[in-house]
Amino acid sequence: MYYGHYDKCIETLKAHLKMPTAGWPEERCASMRFIAKSYKQKGDIKSAKQWLYLSIAECPGVREPYYDMTLLAYDENDWPLM
Repeated sequence: MYYGHYDKCIETLKAHLKMPTAGWPEERCASMRFIAKSYKQKGDIKSAKQWLYLSIAECPGVREPYYDMTLLAYDENDWPLM
């Protein structure tokens, strides 16, 4: 993701989420957030929002998915979402 390989990032992290050993909510939440960031960079805002909602549902007690959703809403001038 950090080098602009967004499709590969999405593919790899989706594979991670399907692994039977990927059960730690915070780690799953981080993978979902990185998928959302990759979709955002590709210009697919709808998919980015979907993955951020999933990350919030996965681990509602951490702040990072809410922060990422707020940044997405700000970038899109989606004030009601904020």
